Amino acid sequence: MDTDYVIVYRFADTGKVEAVRQFHKLIERLASIGIATEVRNGENHSVLVFTRLASEDHLKGEVYRSRSVLGVPSCFNHRSRCYPE
Repeated sequence: MDTDYVIVYRFADTGKVEAVRQFHKLIERLASIGIATEVRNGENHSVLVFTRLASEDHLKGEVYRSRSVLGVPSCFNHRSRCYPE
């Protein structure tokens, strides 16, 4: 897997049941926005989550929807500026 980002998920101070619940939530949320994951054992009570953009179109749609919900104008990005009227 070519990797875009690596997330180090540490769970040393978390109970086993809660750590598993939070880990599943993380993986499900990443998958729901089009990010593929591969997980490997890490050190010191951690796992490494290697991420790769599975679908750029899906991710763009999720970003657009999240901005709509938060009230961010759809024309706003790092290259241009627009302000709501």
